[in-house]
Amino acid sequence: MGMRAEKGRSEGILKAGGREEARVPRAGTRPARYGWAARLLVAVLLAALALGCSPAGQRKALVLAASSDLVGSGLDEAAAAFGRKKGVVVEVRWVSDEELIDLLRFGECDAAVSHYRDGLERLLGWNYVTGKKEVMRDEFVLVGPSSDPAGLEGIGSLSDAWKKMAESGSPFLIREDGSGSSHYVASLVTGIEVPGRGNLVQTVKGDEAELVRRAAEMQAYALVMKRYYEASPEGLRVFFGDENSLGDPYLAVAVNPEVYPDAETRLAEELIDYLASEEGQSRISPLLRLRT
Repeated sequence: MGMRAEKGRSEGILKAGGREEARVPRAGTRPARYGWAARLLVAVLLAALALGCSPAGQRKALVLAASSDLVGSGLDEAAAAFGRKKGVVVEVRWVSDEELIDLLRFGECDAAVSHYRDGLERLLGWNYVTGKKEVMRDEFVLVGPSSDPAGLEGIGSLSDAWKKMAESGSPFLIREDGSGSSHYVASLVTGIEVPGRGNLVQTVKGDEAELVRRAAEMQAYALVMKRYYEASPEGLRVFFGDENSLGDPYLAVAVNPEVYPDAETRLAEELIDYLASEEGQSRISPLLRLRT
């Protein structure tokens, strides 16, 4: 689909596929006209920024939007190491995956790392972003109470697990917070049709740690990220997990410079390559590193 930004990122209309869409510009205000003194002050401030007033005298150059599911993953450490190599500051913005999609769409970041695959694929199809590289990989496991009221011991598939949960009336918890995790789990279970399915699902407001905590508290089943289960309270155990079917890749993309010409796309692509490199992976949590 052909697209172009009418006025770049600093002004507010983007024409995409023949329709106009209001766009939120990057934060900034236009100074009021209060005479030569105000204009002089603005000029001095702009000059100071141009000389570099960010930490360690570095120039803020790159904004990386990242799924809040990756807090504590080492991504920020890897981004900082890349910044030191390049002599720039990389600002990491932790947001929900749905917010991340909006940041990319409106050009409010230069690169992003997310596991909301459907959202990223839509942006790729609309030419808002370029490239797509896996930089981390998580894994989901089906957990539940040690007492196993649904009788999932030795279960061979999610569909079989659903049938047993439905037969026993055991609750299944799912996040409802706009995260890539909530979208991924929903995609896994949407196509499974069993009697009483609608009565099984209960939603949880909160992050993955809260989901695990509530599952233990309610003696419920849930599909959770393996790294959160391993740090979970006692009382839960894994009943099903298959890296091939429950693997959860985190993908990195850069903003398309044809849509937002002032995006730091070249630097963003270098950052993405660095994250996937051996050096970048060494700074990522071992539970999320790419399998070799």
